[in-house]
Amino acid sequence: MTTHPSRPDSLESVLAQAVDAAGITGRVVVPGGSSSPALRLLGPRRLPFALTVQAARKWLADHSIAAAAEIDEADELVITPHGGGAVHRLIDRLLSPAIRAGQAAEQLWDALGRHDLTADVSVADTGRVTVELRDSDLESAVALCALLGAEDIGDGLRLHRPRGMHQLATRMGLLLTGAVGRGVTVEADPGCAHADAGVRVGLSVEQASQLAGKIAARPVSGGELPPDGTVFAPHGPVPVQIGATSPVSLLADGGALGDDYTTKATSAGLYDFLLGGVDHYEPDRAAGRDIHETAKWIKTAALINRAFTLRSVEFSLGLGVRQFLDLGCGLPASANVHEITDRTGVALPVVYVDRDPGVYAHAKCRLDGRDGVTVIQADILAMDQLLACEAMRAGLDLDQPVAVLAHGVLHWCPDDAAVTSAMAALRAWMPVGSTLSISHLTDHWHPATMPEVVATYARHGLDVRPRSREAILEDLFGDFTQQERGLTATGRWGAPGPHALRPEEHSAAFAGIAVKPASRSPRLIGPPRGRGAAGLEIGR
Repeated sequence: MTTHPSRPDSLESVLAQAVDAAGITGRVVVPGGSSSPALRLLGPRRLPFALTVQAARKWLADHSIAAAAEIDEADELVITPHGGGAVHRLIDRLLSPAIRAGQAAEQLWDALGRHDLTADVSVADTGRVTVELRDSDLESAVALCALLGAEDIGDGLRLHRPRGMHQLATRMGLLLTGAVGRGVTVEADPGCAHADAGVRVGLSVEQASQLAGKIAARPVSGGELPPDGTVFAPHGPVPVQIGATSPVSLLADGGALGDDYTTKATSAGLYDFLLGGVDHYEPDRAAGRDIHETAKWIKTAALINRAFTLRSVEFSLGLGVRQFLDLGCGLPASANVHEITDRTGVALPVVYVDRDPGVYAHAKCRLDGRDGVTVIQADILAMDQLLACEAMRAGLDLDQPVAVLAHGVLHWCPDDAAVTSAMAALRAWMPVGSTLSISHLTDHWHPATMPEVVATYARHGLDVRPRSREAILEDLFGDFTQQERGLTATGRWGAPGPHALRPEEHSAAFAGIAVKPASRSPRLIGPPRGRGAAGLEIGR
């Protein structure tokens, strides 16, 4: 059997697109001597039958699909439809339900994310959508119920005890049944020393879509505004708004995508795939699936890293920092930096930087002309050029502190000397009182499997460089003053969040936020009222 490029309107292309959208573990092939496509199934994920010839043939017969089911020379199950009508019927009966389930799960995940509810939303092999809400004291589960009008659902319950958790699950089951109909399942999981307690909700595809719609219709709360009109600032007024510039490219090609952009994996597309986004291509999905075979923690690590962005921005806002530089910003994902800062009620200055042409294209379409937002396509290893460009000078006020985010980007730069030099230039440029937030892949918890992970990335054309805790701390942060508990597993940084009780190895990365000190050592003071972030008093 062979695979080869197909015309956009060919049966092979139509079937391949449906397989990708359905999320099943398989690929489209063309049997030797045949012009009709076949479906090679590599795993049981989201299949309504067991991965055997007998089960497949029975399912095909039950659904009146004219197709053969055989084991090929690679000992894998191959379904070969007889003609175009059978291909379309296979798509309609086998793949379309999984596609609809995936779309419903994505809608629900996005709706929850808009309200800052971090949840694992997935599609089970049965076709049902599963939502897992895990954090201390079941705060996310209670918050979900509040969005449905049951703010007092946890009243009188000891949610830190198994009995209270199961009582909450019973109440949630009744609430969700009233909201989306019968058939909802809600189970409580008390957790253990290495995992958060949680609630697991099972929904049909239609119920998941209904729930997503109800949640999306609820207004997004920005919190209770203090008298000065800001949410987070414990110090001083918001600085004068800096004017944003139109998107600008510092690269020689001017931001062009190129003819081969969709034919190779990219770090941005891979990350989007792992987060459950939609802005990726088959090479990104293939890379993600291959890496997941070696590193089962890879998707969880991506979700933990994304959640760190929210905590990082809130922490810097809590210190009174009012402008942000996001290095290696990646494709749009909830919630983006400017969406978090918007909760202050003011369009604060945000500069996004990424060298990926796909990221730049998305940014030009979505952010051009938005108040306070500047987009720059640049190589962060050419740091001096980036920091000196007109767009950077127009986008940020260097008389004020800047919050710099470098989340999940520096490990894509394998040249240690170049990274160290770029970060030294960045730290020298940052005003006193600025915050530097970094998350970085490490082999600290996975010394045995990380070489294979790195090799898998390389097979897909992606160079990745895990670094040690010492290298991250010394070469990237330099002499900046670490905050909170210092450089630690990404999921453990700061106030307890949705991933705080996951094993550290699930993060697979270190994260930290550090402040640029003045001429003498800074002194940590108490956190702002109502916030977990530490305040900072800089010596003059």
